[in-house]
Amino acid sequence: MKLRSLVPVLDVRDVDASIEFYCGALGFTLQDKVEWGGKTEWALLCCDQVHLMLSVSQQGDSEDAPSQHGDGMFFLYHDNLESLQVYLGSRGYESVPDALQLGRGKRDFYLRDPDGYVLWFSHKPVIDGGTATGS
Repeated sequence: MKLRSLVPVLDVRDVDASIEFYCGALGFTLQDKVEWGGKTEWALLCCDQVHLMLSVSQQGDSEDAPSQHGDGMFFLYHDNLESLQVYLGSRGYESVPDALQLGRGKRDFYLRDPDGYVLWFSHKPVIDGGTATGS
């Protein structure tokens, strides 16, 4: 068995708001979407080789719906964390904390998307002889 890719599907309250966040803040493009009754129910977003699906929460606006997805975290690699952090700040993402110094000189940072998923940004790993290593 050979897997070709893994595409996360995020359970979100408002697909259009999430599209706006991921496309506006992180440079994704909308590849496809499904609407039902005038409301976007599902979307596929892409940014280079990274794919992401968004699906409207089946719990909707019920009282049992979670307010945030504190259990979801995504690790994203980027070639220039400093420029990304400046860019996100210029787009009004004030929740971007100052860069955290995390062992071995890495400067990672994180922010939350509109549904509370944690996006953890780190330097792109160096590929050395086919093995990915942290920078």
